Amino acid sequence: MIRQLGIPTWFMSFSAAETRWVYLLRSLGRTLQNKELTDSEILNISWQEKSDFIQSDPVTCSRHFDYSVRRLISDVMQSSYHPVGDIIDYFYRVEFQQRCSHIHMLAWIKDAPQYGTEMKKWSHL
Repeated sequence: MIRQLGIPTWFMSFSAAETRWVYLLRSLGRTLQNKELTDSEILNISWQEKSDFIQSDPVTCSRHFDYSVRRLISDVMQSSYHPVGDIIDYFYRVEFQQRCSHIHMLAWIKDAPQYGTEMKKWSHL
C-alpha cells in the first residue's frame, strides 16, 4: 500500500475496553450465567469478575471487538463529517496481548499535506 499510496497520513491505535462495555458484559452474563444482568448489577461487578467473564468467552469478546472496530471505521471515521479527513484507504492489524485486544491502523487522507514535499509551502508560518 505504501508503494502505491505513499506515506500514510495517520497512525492510530485503538484498544478494547471490555470491562467497561456494558452491552458486552450483559451479553456475557446471558451466555455464561443464563442471566439478564441489569445496568446496576453490571456496574457493581468487581473487576476480577468482569475479567473472569471476558476470559471465559474469548470468542464473543473478539467478535464484539471486531464489530466495534468496523463500526468505528464505517460510522465515525468514514462518516460525512470526516473527523480525521476524507479517508482514501486504510489498513489495520489486530493484536492480542494477554487479555486486551487492540489494533494499529494506517490511514491515507485525501489532499493531506505530504511530508517533505509540501513543507516548503508552509515554511513561512
